Amino acid sequence: MNDLRVDWLGQATQRLIDIRQSAAGWPYRQGGVPAAEPTAWCSLAMLALDPESKTSLDLSMASAMWLASIQRADGAVGISATQRTPEWPTPYALLLWTSLGRNTGACTQATNWLLSHQGIVFEKPPGSPLGHDTTIAGWSWVEQTHSWLEPTAMAVLALRRAGLADHPRVREGISLIVDRAIPDGGWNFGNSIAFGRALRPKPAPTGMALLALAGVVEKSDTIGRALDYLESELPTVRSGLSLGFGLLGLMAWGRRPAGSAIWLKEAWPAVAIRADGALPLATMMMATTLRTLSLLGLPMVSGGEHG
Repeated sequence: MNDLRVDWLGQATQRLIDIRQSAAGWPYRQGGVPAAEPTAWCSLAMLALDPESKTSLDLSMASAMWLASIQRADGAVGISATQRTPEWPTPYALLLWTSLGRNTGACTQATNWLLSHQGIVFEKPPGSPLGHDTTIAGWSWVEQTHSWLEPTAMAVLALRRAGLADHPRVREGISLIVDRAIPDGGWNFGNSIAFGRALRPKPAPTGMALLALAGVVEKSDTIGRALDYLESELPTVRSGLSLGFGLLGLMAWGRRPAGSAIWLKEAWPAVAIRADGALPLATMMMATTLRTLSLLGLPMVSGGEHG
């Protein structure tokens, strides 16, 4: 499976640079203040597309330094320099630092913070509407709240990248992801079943979950159903985040639909004109190259295209 580059990527790279302008990092919206999540993710996208480019390296190194400058004394990274909580962007910063092999002190502090925090666990009362196991600890969006799928998947991914795949907290996070799978395939944002009914899967969280699980769990019926769900859903998806994360999840398991390059190209014009397009654009860019898997510390899985 080779890099799938199409002619929109050069324009996409320039668009990311334009959104950042001269700031220390990327904002959620063009003209806004730099924020941790888009800064880390856009930097990773630049590195994935062209790791030897001086522009990619310079911007990514500057991003890493800025993220270290806003890291709290306890190791967490908040939303931005002025919004110090909640701390769910910490895994994104850790992924960039470890990918660059820099900011080792910041990496250690962020790792320690992630390992010492978890979502609230509790025993379900009789008649609870929740179908998932509420006693498994993952990570939450906000401290002192229940674990959710996406922050757990990103924490697992970042801690694995930091070399802690066998740590008990990571193993428990993996258990949570597997437990939250929807019976018919894929993942939703948090729950799998509520009030006795299965929730609908979504491409982005499904892709995140598959990224977090790649290389640490065996392929199972749960994984197979999730892959099949994405391959059936993505042909009609043109949301940048959903399409990008969905394709990344498939890529991590050696799957690549034959039409994926066309889908990304078709999604590009609508994403390009959005003021808040940095995150979806970066995710789409990352979905075009196998180098993304290496940057995220995932195994390179061979596999053919699927129609």
